[in-house]
Amino acid sequence: MVSKRSYDCIVMGAGPAGSTVAALVAEQGYSTLLTEREKMPRIHVGESLIPESYWVLERLGIVQEMSRIGFTKKSGIQYVTSDDVETAPFLFSENDEQESSVTWHVERAKFDKLMYDTAYNRGATVVDETSIIDIELRKQSPHKITLRTSDGKEQEVTAKVLVDGTGMQGLISSRMDLKVRDEELSQSAIWGYYANAARNGGINCEFTTILHTNTKDAWFWYVPLARAVRIAEHHAAATCARLYAPVTIEICCKIPTLLFANKFKPFNADACIFYFQ
Repeated sequence: MVSKRSYDCIVMGAGPAGSTVAALVAEQGYSTLLTEREKMPRIHVGESLIPESYWVLERLGIVQEMSRIGFTKKSGIQYVTSDDVETAPFLFSENDEQESSVTWHVERAKFDKLMYDTAYNRGATVVDETSIIDIELRKQSPHKITLRTSDGKEQEVTAKVLVDGTGMQGLISSRMDLKVRDEELSQSAIWGYYANAARNGGINCEFTTILHTNTKDAWFWYVPLARAVRIAEHHAAATCARLYAPVTIEICCKIPTLLFANKFKPFNADACIFYFQ
């Protein structure tokens, strides 16, 4: 159970955004509660960071920790067309030579736990396996939320400020009926992990590779992690089911480095639905 009944700020969702907000608010001396419905650490997709994320990590003081953990460094991006033509790699350092020109491919379980622990180390109260079952937004603060912990107990907590870091779940926007679905951007993704895929190796750069399918109605992401690579295929949501069978064949044809790799986790499917809020 949460020890206090009232906070200056409650952040719902302990992904990278939520943990960052909680850390920055707490270090300014405000009482802060960070909640996460799953048990930390937990698996999540979205492993390839963009260069500008460097400055957030520097602000949090964890750049050295990123290197200590051993995340794969990411130096650029490369495209492969539907005709199997490889473009020249786009190297971040050749276009903006500064500290942020090298970023990382991260294993989200480790990365999100690092961010979660950083919020705690900055003074936030952090609780996982805790669901938000009700939100009461008032015209004047404090606002009230009802929590349910893993043992099924419920507790009401208030805060002057509520921050929604729940991603696609969008607790506050759903509660206030602010979501407008964009059908043209609604997609789905099939993703899985491979071991023993070929790497550039040595001092050579590791890229995120984006490959278009022959029909041009989908694309693959190839993300080299520290001990595996993640492959994700994005496409129109309606085509998700029929792509389960041919996905492995086309992945290996499109990505020769996978020909001798071993898929060690089953494919997963996610809906990627975009909203305006």
